[in-house]
Amino acid sequence: RHFDVQLIGGMVLHAGRIAEMRTGEGKTLTATSPTYLNALEGDPGVLSQAGCPVVVTPHPGEMARLTGTSVSEVQAMRAEVAAGFARRHSLVVALKGHETVVTNGRDLYVNGTGNPGMASGGTGDVLTGMVAGLLAQGLEPFGAACLAVHLHGLAGDLAAAECILDDAPQALRSLKNAGL
Repeated sequence: RHFDVQLIGGMVLHAGRIAEMRTGEGKTLTATSPTYLNALEGDPGVLSQAGCPVVVTPHPGEMARLTGTSVSEVQAMRAEVAAGFARRHSLVVALKGHETVVTNGRDLYVNGTGNPGMASGGTGDVLTGMVAGLLAQGLEPFGAACLAVHLHGLAGDLAAAECILDDAPQALRSLKNAGL
């Protein structure tokens, strides 16, 4: 079965011809596996066998498991860890977090948009979907990941600003009601 773009739990395959991948431990990972990146712990080499461009969007904990390091090591050397993983597995990494790092192992983009409020369940899925949508429109993987990361962060910034504007009057009323 042919897929132009396939989402698999934190990973995007572009023009992939697979509906499942197997790890060295014989695990079958399908497009519905919610913890795909975590399942690759100890066997991320399967990513190199996809037969198509791959974009992964791990958070620091997932990247630590994929690389066999600690979260603190990933955080201390975000660009280096992401670039090394991207080079070793011939893919694009968008390492989420403050100043999300996007790299294909050669080129590097550090995002300046986004805010801490985005570190909640489901926002990473939105990012992965945005990458897939841009790939489906013909962007190349590194460019699609960079644009998606920027737009995702910008959308989060705009949502936070809107929320503040909407909630400021209520915040003032609660202070007044509290006698402050």
